[in-house]
Amino acid sequence: MSKRVVCFLFIILHFWHTGDCFGQIEQIQRMEEIRSLIEAADQETLVVFDIDQTLTVSKNPAYQWANFQKYQHLLREMKADWSEDQLNMALNLIAVNPQDGVELIDREVLSIFNFLHAKGIPTIALSATITGPCGEVADPLPYRVKQLKELGIDFSPLAPHTLFLCMQDLPPYLGSHPESVSGLVFSNGERNTKGEVLTHFFDQIGWEPKRVIFIDDLKNQLESCEKPLAKRGISFEGIHYLGYSSLPSKPIEEHKFIREWEKLGQRAAHVLASRPK
Repeated sequence: MSKRVVCFLFIILHFWHTGDCFGQIEQIQRMEEIRSLIEAADQETLVVFDIDQTLTVSKNPAYQWANFQKYQHLLREMKADWSEDQLNMALNLIAVNPQDGVELIDREVLSIFNFLHAKGIPTIALSATITGPCGEVADPLPYRVKQLKELGIDFSPLAPHTLFLCMQDLPPYLGSHPESVSGLVFSNGERNTKGEVLTHFFDQIGWEPKRVIFIDDLKNQLESCEKPLAKRGISFEGIHYLGYSSLPSKPIEEHKFIREWEKLGQRAAHVLASRPK
């Protein structure tokens, strides 16, 4: 089972936070806590944001933290019947879902982006989003670029490279490879770690920073960057963001919660059936 799947299950069952920190990784609850770090950045720094559970969360209460906690016993039962690919695709569908939509977790991030734009600090998003067709969304990359812009976040003016890249030198997953466009880099699941994809991205565009500040809700994703960046002499500061865990959730009845997750599992299975293995 991939690290992404394991970590997601740990989150929704509220026992995922284990192990010791490695390197310079700091845990925070609010985006304002990184302001001083961001304000000290320069144009040789790359600021990297994860998207899901870091910048945005689904508007559907069935997929929000407080309800994960409330119905964790149901999630245990459901995940036992799902394959790893099905769960990976289900996580993708939560974010890439025009019916539900997403919202910002912490609006303070807009102020941080205003600063990044004003100072011209290189900034990208690095997400485990699976590339290729995802249900009714033919291509998640442009869809998510538009989704974030509608929330007031635009990576394009800040990214060191904005043209489309398909990282075909990296192993595929479900028939697709990691991709990038307009400042969004998608690792296409976790067959390739975010650290591997980030350094491959640097090689593809012929540029790399002297320092990386990476904000992500999953600590293992931060840890995956430490050694690859250290080998290149790039300073790394990881920010383990847990703001999603204090976000209020609209209450949802048990039968509705079950129905939403059953529908999600069915949609994920349908999408998988139409994609290469």
